[in-house]
Amino acid sequence: MRVQQIDRKDGRRSWTIVWPEGTVHKEADRFLREYEGSGTQRTYAYLLVDHLRWLERECFAFDAVVLRDLERYMGLVGAEVRLPLGEPWRLGKRPYGQAALSTAAACLKGFYLQLASLGVNADLGSALNISRLPTRADRDRALLGHVTRSLPANPLAVPWKVVEYLAAQLGIEDTSCVKRYPERRRTPYEHAEEIQERFKYRDFTDPTWGRAFRGFLYGRAWTHAEGPVALFNHAVTWLRKNRHRICGPEASIRSSPRLAGYSASRRRRGNGARPATRDLPYGWCLS
Repeated sequence: MRVQQIDRKDGRRSWTIVWPEGTVHKEADRFLREYEGSGTQRTYAYLLVDHLRWLERECFAFDAVVLRDLERYMGLVGAEVRLPLGEPWRLGKRPYGQAALSTAAACLKGFYLQLASLGVNADLGSALNISRLPTRADRDRALLGHVTRSLPANPLAVPWKVVEYLAAQLGIEDTSCVKRYPERRRTPYEHAEEIQERFKYRDFTDPTWGRAFRGFLYGRAWTHAEGPVALFNHAVTWLRKNRHRICGPEASIRSSPRLAGYSASRRRRGNGARPATRDLPYGWCLS
């Protein structure tokens, strides 16, 4: 997905958003047409395309987005929010500044209000009418690890300010107790089991959800011209969305050993190609 510049015969320029195959993104184009030929249209196009790419990674449809998702996205691009942000976004890029955050918030609000006026996700439109998206720049993002590429394996090898910050969020008065965390090797596993039970996470070994997951990957491989890296990211998103607890994302990929072959074959055949029936998992069909 990318921004496309359109040069008019009269010398004017417009901007829209297109899919990888070159077709126009209808919802985005309809919104951007309200600012035809202006600098605002160009600015909104580049801000909106980043959000649409994030929605694609998170596997969110427009009618499934809630206000908390938009707040989380604003946190990922640099706003100060008090909630878990999830998987980092825009790695290696600078977070938005104060002006860019305000413009992004206005762009997203206008986009979703237009969708709501057309009958798509009216609940979100109502929430946006009485709420503001966060726009205050978070100066502690790097400290909390949301723009860093990796974190140390030792849970204690972090700045003590981070420990104090998280302890305040969790209501822990004695922050020194974190030093006792590595004393028992079973402690992390017991905590993982408690989290799984409380938040109803599923084991990846569950046969029913294992079949659903493999079906998702096969379907994604045959309907999108994506490589193994893109499929891996979609797999991680699907597992998180459906509350699966696994030892590592790579375990899920290894559970479908034919996935990489499907992906390569799909790209060779092109977007319009159909797989042979023998290549599909049992019970799958294409209309």
